Amino acid sequence: MKQLTVVPMGGLCNRLRTVLSAYDLAQTEKNVFVRVEWGRDKECFAGFSDLFEPALEENFSIVPRRWWNKPVRRKNLYLPALFRLAVYDKQLNYYRPHKDRALKEILKAYKNVYLSTGYQFSDYSSSLIEGLQPNRELKERIDGIVGEFPENIVGVHIRRTDNQSACEYSTDDMFIRLMDRELSSDPYTMFFLATDDGSVKNSMMKRYPGHVLVQHTPHVRRDTLEGMEEAVVDLFCLAHTRKVIGSHYSSFSETAAEIGGIPLVVALAVEGEEQQAPSPIIFATNNQHKLDEVRDMFGGRQHVLGLSEIGITEDIPETADTLEGNALQKARYVFEKTGRRCFADDTGLEVSVLGGAPGVHTARYAYPDRHDPEANTQKLLAELKNKSDRRARFRTVIALIEEDGSEYLFEGVVEGTITGEKRGTQGFGYDPVFIPEGMGKTFAELGVEVKNQISHRARAIKKLSDYLFA
Repeated sequence: MKQLTVVPMGGLCNRLRTVLSAYDLAQTEKNVFVRVEWGRDKECFAGFSDLFEPALEENFSIVPRRWWNKPVRRKNLYLPALFRLAVYDKQLNYYRPHKDRALKEILKAYKNVYLSTGYQFSDYSSSLIEGLQPNRELKERIDGIVGEFPENIVGVHIRRTDNQSACEYSTDDMFIRLMDRELSSDPYTMFFLATDDGSVKNSMMKRYPGHVLVQHTPHVRRDTLEGMEEAVVDLFCLAHTRKVIGSHYSSFSETAAEIGGIPLVVALAVEGEEQQAPSPIIFATNNQHKLDEVRDMFGGRQHVLGLSEIGITEDIPETADTLEGNALQKARYVFEKTGRRCFADDTGLEVSVLGGAPGVHTARYAYPDRHDPEANTQKLLAELKNKSDRRARFRTVIALIEEDGSEYLFEGVVEGTITGEKRGTQGFGYDPVFIPEGMGKTFAELGVEVKNQISHRARAIKKLSDYLFA
């Protein structure tokens, strides 16, 4: 059996996303034993079992981190990585799923793999999130607080301390404006406040007497066990509210909304002006690579939810014979389910000598019943063997549906050529064989940062963004 050792990095919620990704991988790849090694350090000063119930799976375990599996840093002189050369066939230090080679491809090539990351690297479902349970003691604390919640209670998460983006963009005044707006709509609104800054907690309780519920504990520092226990209680209490007013660039705010399956409104101040962040928009995809790409392209201006974050895990039918038709079909499906502003995309690789194929069948070029990116690429290269005309273009069509039901289409196109063999390790799908016009490298060689500036999807997203922020 192959083995994957996963070392979660960062704070609590970054680690939880990594753990859920690892657990999902263990359920889908039964030939891989997934061992999560959870470290106790200043970013998260608690073991997994100090906070949560164990996860049970034959090929999955969560254990304390061993010293040689520590993430490499300058202060440890990168020595753990040198020691691991004798233990693992492949090391993925600081793994970035939206920029590095796909993990499943790596697991095919190597038997014993080490991975350290603070990212989500698998499209885990909402049912898996429900399996994440605080331990008995913390569950009793959470139930005691939630039991006092009135019907109309809004969660507020104000991130401070070392999160510079949250401090700069999600100002206290912005939270006050959004909380005042809730009270003007319903003067009986209550708030559950979670924050890592004691002075902010005191200030908000003083400003909104009788309207703010908090944990009454003295610990706010996350580099203590008590502070981490408080963080878990805050997280799950926020998840029991009807929506979260959260901080910019905070995985804690996002994870609370994800656990509860509730809306997240980010308190966002832009260029010194206090403005309400645009309400979240749903992107009709469960493909984490595409979701990460689109989020990068919006650059933090728009909160984007993937389907799994709103509880839609089923495959959406794509039976139209055009890219426009498929994009509209997916967007309409989500709109009918949610009634919320949403968009969907469909992308086709259109090769001149193949009469525009694979086109609408790009994602299922090799097999009509499933996605297999490697098989798709190999079939394309075989079809073009000995062909001198290798002109091609990527075309993305985005369908947007507004809350009033109005529909809009946006298109992005990149012309280019197909190589004779795969080149580069970044990106996904056909990226290793497509050279965009004017470039001497494939998308997979150029890297995500460059691709996200010039790609077909980037151009379609730019048009969508121009519309949304006009």
